[in-house]
Amino acid sequence: TALHPMPFSCHYLLFDAQSEDEEGVLSLEAVASVRLHDWPSLQAEAAAVLDLLSAHFQTPALPLDEGGAWDACVQVQVDEAASEALAAHADALRQWSPPPSAHWIALTFTVACGTDGAYLAAILTKV
Repeated sequence: TALHPMPFSCHYLLFDAQSEDEEGVLSLEAVASVRLHDWPSLQAEAAAVLDLLSAHFQTPALPLDEGGAWDACVQVQVDEAASEALAAHADALRQWSPPPSAHWIALTFTVACGTDGAYLAAILTKV
């Protein structure tokens, strides 16, 4: 698959922690924590990454053990509350809203790919 340049720069999500398992699955992770007023920017950035991956793989995220080409895990945590897993597609992320009383929102974004790990490594670690 041809590599396409990232059409935007990430300001909050810095992907690293590359790991490859014995089956050749490459995983990358980004963690960002923002104040409530910066949440819309982080939310838009994470949704744009999900859109980019969906367009590249021409499929939404799907667990690799179910035949997916790529998968993502998106979790949000508000202040000290327990983290909440969101569906790994951009619309679900765009629709999630923190409570108005929130001070900090943390987002953990993990992406895994078995068939085109070079794409993930090349594009997400340069954003």
